[in-house]
Amino acid sequence: MTREAKLTVFLDFSKAFDTVPHEKLPSKLASYGIDGPLHTWLQDFLTNLHVTCKLY
Repeated sequence: MTREAKLTVFLDFSKAFDTVPHEKLPSKLASYGIDGPLHTWLQDFLTNLHVTCKLY
């Protein structure tokens, strides 16, 4: 029998970005050095695309 560690993270960003102008946020994030997959994920989140994660 093997032991496997499992981790689940739930993030609720629904209220975090309510006061931020969504049009300007991507360029602001890029100016802070946030780019790559995280930047893309945040852009998708702000444009109401659904993000899913499958755990195996």
